[in-house]
Amino acid sequence: PKDTNLNLAIGEHEGELDFYVFNEPTLNTLVKEEAERINKEHPGYFVKEIKKVKTQSLNGIIEKYAKGIFPDLLSLDVEGLDEQILKSINYKNYSPKVICVETISFSTKGRGVKNDGMIQFLKENGYMVYADTNINTLFVLENLWQKRA
Repeated sequence: PKDTNLNLAIGEHEGELDFYVFNEPTLNTLVKEEAERINKEHPGYFVKEIKKVKTQSLNGIIEKYAKGIFPDLLSLDVEGLDEQILKSINYKNYSPKVICVETISFSTKGRGVKNDGMIQFLKENGYMVYADTNINTLFVLENLWQKRA
């Protein structure tokens, strides 16, 4: 009863974006270039529909629905927008204690590329790598982890 469900996508600001719907739903994306890359590099996967979806910024959602208090855990897997969303967070005002984010590009042939820039960005904003599954990386606020030690 305390949950708030929002039927929208996270974007840079409030508005609308194209949503590329694949024949494999785990590949759905808001990023045209990502959709084109998957279509080109991975035969058998294709965009079957493009829908318009409402967007709102993550900061706007935190302010409006969480009274400016960031939830402890942020889990991201948004096929191409992960880094953009992470860079939109106002880390000086609030931030999650733990972030789980996909840090490797999609590849059916095991040729995914690690996004070192995203990892470095989070380190620069006070996070440490706690664990890595190759696909996802778990980050923890370093100062909170050090308090525990």
